[in-house]
Amino acid sequence: MNIPKARWYRICLTIFFVYLIQNIDRNNISMALPSMIEKLNLSATVAGVLLSAFFWGYVITQTPGIISCKIHS
Repeated sequence: MNIPKARWYRICLTIFFVYLIQNIDRNNISMALPSMIEKLNLSATVAGVLLSAFFWGYVITQTPGIISCKIHS
């Protein structure tokens, strides 16, 4: 199966922008967290859960790909 190069460019560009927005969002939340804790009366545990949401996003999205590569290779 031959996939056209234009399709790969669209896919790669989309992935690039998704990761760019995700990293900007992660950095903004870590900078805004002290203010959020103060204004919303969050505990340290809740703040930790908010920051760990990005880690769990990585795990949830990358684990199926890793498993698929192991099965099909």
